[in-house]
Amino acid sequence: MVDTSDTDAVTSVNFVGATFPCPWSDLPPVQPSSCELENFDEVSLIKKIQTEYWWIRETHIKTGPDKNSNFKNTWLFSSEKGQSESRIELSEYQVVRECLWALLGAGKGFLFAYCTDCEVLVRNICLYARKPACLTHLTYGALDAFCVEIAKYCTCILQIRAFTDFVLLAVPGTVPLPFIRLAESCARLTQDTYRTIASLEEDARMPDTPPLTLVSLTSKLQSWFRRLSFMAALILQVCSPQLTTVMSDTTSILLLNRLEELSCTLSHHLSDPYLVGLINDVYISATEAYLSDLLSKSGGRLFSAPFLRRNSEFSPTHPMFWEFGITLHKNIVPSVLLPVINDVFVGVKSLTLLQTTASTFRIPKIAEICRPLTPPVIHCSNVGADSVLELDPLDDPELHELAKLMHSIALKKPSNTLLLSAPRKWENSPSRTIQHLMESVRLLSKRISAQLYSSLLQGPLVLTSRSKDDSVSDSFHLTHAFTCLADVAFFRAADRMNIFCQSLFLLRPGERTEAEVNGMLREQLTLICGEKSWIHGHIRIGLDNQGNVMGDDVQARANALRLWVDVPWPLNIVLTEKNLGVYQQVFKFLLMLKHAKWALDSARWAQSAATHKMAILRSRFLFVINGLYAFIVDNIEAAHVRFMREVTQLQDDCSLDTLMTSFTHYLTRIVQLCLLEDCASQQILNQALRGLFELCLHFQLPDVIGSHLASEFSTRVAFLRTILSEAMQDSGRREKATPFLHVLELAHRFNTDMQTRLHFNR
Repeated sequence: MVDTSDTDAVTSVNFVGATFPCPWSDLPPVQPSSCELENFDEVSLIKKIQTEYWWIRETHIKTGPDKNSNFKNTWLFSSEKGQSESRIELSEYQVVRECLWALLGAGKGFLFAYCTDCEVLVRNICLYARKPACLTHLTYGALDAFCVEIAKYCTCILQIRAFTDFVLLAVPGTVPLPFIRLAESCARLTQDTYRTIASLEEDARMPDTPPLTLVSLTSKLQSWFRRLSFMAALILQVCSPQLTTVMSDTTSILLLNRLEELSCTLSHHLSDPYLVGLINDVYISATEAYLSDLLSKSGGRLFSAPFLRRNSEFSPTHPMFWEFGITLHKNIVPSVLLPVINDVFVGVKSLTLLQTTASTFRIPKIAEICRPLTPPVIHCSNVGADSVLELDPLDDPELHELAKLMHSIALKKPSNTLLLSAPRKWENSPSRTIQHLMESVRLLSKRISAQLYSSLLQGPLVLTSRSKDDSVSDSFHLTHAFTCLADVAFFRAADRMNIFCQSLFLLRPGERTEAEVNGMLREQLTLICGEKSWIHGHIRIGLDNQGNVMGDDVQARANALRLWVDVPWPLNIVLTEKNLGVYQQVFKFLLMLKHAKWALDSARWAQSAATHKMAILRSRFLFVINGLYAFIVDNIEAAHVRFMREVTQLQDDCSLDTLMTSFTHYLTRIVQLCLLEDCASQQILNQALRGLFELCLHFQLPDVIGSHLASEFSTRVAFLRTILSEAMQDSGRREKATPFLHVLELAHRFNTDMQTRLHFNR
């Protein structure tokens, strides 16, 4: 039976000197259809590809009531009840031509037509079987099923084309690089499919060629149909419900995770080498592009990765930026990045600080590294199967050399054209190639971190004074800061700090003002670190609560002294307020020890009768105080030398975290030596030592009572010996404090086991 409702659609057409429909052998010669197929439009297709095609009036049909549907496959079958026998008889040749036409992208025809829904994604394009048809040798059901299958694969092509057009023709920089790589691979797949279809059409025109039937068409295109449906399904999984979701950072992570799963699964369970190679190529190139996108962004866009979240309260110039400025959320990290995410995290923070440092101090060498960075590109050949990919060695540690390496490995800007090169051939398995890429990223991140480490430790930072008349410091780095702070706060500059202490202790209470004390400190700082040193103008001594000190309370006035250090950015990232607090505590403790030692060294007595006994008692005091002083000073010097040697040796392969950890261990050791740890045993020992220091100051009083001092001294020495011995046994660090414990044991033995005429009566 014939449907006469649309007879104009099947009327013969005369075009380019031929009447259609016509046999294959009567078709006019045309150019090969593989050229520029991606730039199709109706006019060019009529002229270049299938001039015998029947065109009909344009129709406007929208699918389904659900505007948020996701690429619904809505097809029109043999229509409503009572019209199932209303069929249009076509030849098999005509159906094959219609199928080829639809597969190549025709928007409307006799059997197939677009149905669109602009609310779904950006262009929800699919095909439906427009007109029920019949063949003289094929049942209605078989032909309908065949048309539905063809429409389904046409829809896959159109879905892929919608995705590739949206991504590759978008404004540069708006679509993440992983999706550009996926779109390039999808466009390559559609191009190969078009070439295959075009070759079928061209072969069918050749003389003595068997006609192209529905069965042979399905057989020859079955593998391509499977590939198209696979890639279309992948696009739907990662891009639904709208194509604009590719702009989301989480979508890129979803894509990477899905590609990793597919690559691992297909490599072992799929026999289609083309599809396996396509997925592996997408997996490697998308991973490579994601890392490039992550490391190349600058400024505020650097933190677009959802697993690296920026805290707006801590700018890069904030001293706590390294600790709180960027946080890592491992639960949403792409699985392929998990082995190197800690290195990437440190590298991103280091790069941010390097960028800010370069812009703040205008240092060309550091600025070189702040250009857009990309991970090293994995070469497709000449990569050993059992060796890890190595970067070119950097004999010169200067930053511009590293920048030159990064610049040379920059990815090429993706092209917006759909004429793409063939997929790359990887000699290694995808997992090994990704392993090489991850190792390269690890090395790159570590080198970025090492450059930050080196710039903070040794420069080249230059600090300009606020006043135009002041000099400029070229020693603005941590090595100089560590040395000068230890010289002052830990009294490593013994001669200069001894002069400062003696001048300080000789001041009368009324003369001890901040101006006077800082004037004496400045004189010694000039000799310790130099007048041009930035430390010279950023360290001072403050007097806390001087108004609350009553009378001539010498110990209270000594406790009121506080060392203040103003450390500019970026050195205050390491020299934090907490760490500077350690310098303050140690300085105050050592100043009290110095005060006690000075009081014993300069002691005088008005009563000549007790002079000999007081001299012996002072010697006993000095034996303990000098033993404590030698023990602390020697160990501080050893700890400082060890720390400086460690940070210098590790600077070529270290991060800021390594430096801060080493610095924390160094300060912890100093705190332990001075008995300033926040634990019960050290607090008891520290309090006992402070009491001993106060006894030493009695030797400066005119009415000192020797017997009282001797009794108190014996009691405190015995107490210190007992507490220190127990604390060392509990902590397992007996060997570290053995010299001072030996001093206390000797002093205790002299106090308890000896009775001479020089002992005071008790």
